[in-house]
Amino acid sequence: MSEGQSLIAAPSGVRWTPQQNGVAERKNQYLLETARALLIGTHDLRHHWDNAIIIAVHLINCMSSSVLTFKTPLQVLAQHELMHSVLTYDVDYEETFAPFAKI
Repeated sequence: MSEGQSLIAAPSGVRWTPQQNGVAERKNQYLLETARALLIGTHDLRHHWDNAIIIAVHLINCMSSSVLTFKTPLQVLAQHELMHSVLTYDVDYEETFAPFAKI
């Protein structure tokens, strides 16, 4: 570069992605808040954290959304043949959260 020229740096990153506009951050925060709500009654936050996240994702996927024309994400995924095996979870809800969350 010769004297008098300036280096212009282009911004890195892709525009309009969830990482850039906060959608992913808000979704992750919602998952953490839902998991914390499930864990409040267990009084042992460290041992059931992984199951609480799985159950929070499952509960969110079972709720309808106006964006999906009031279908659940599981109903939308069930329309695709490849996703049928993914729709089941191997979590014993009653054993982990029986007195605290009725599913």
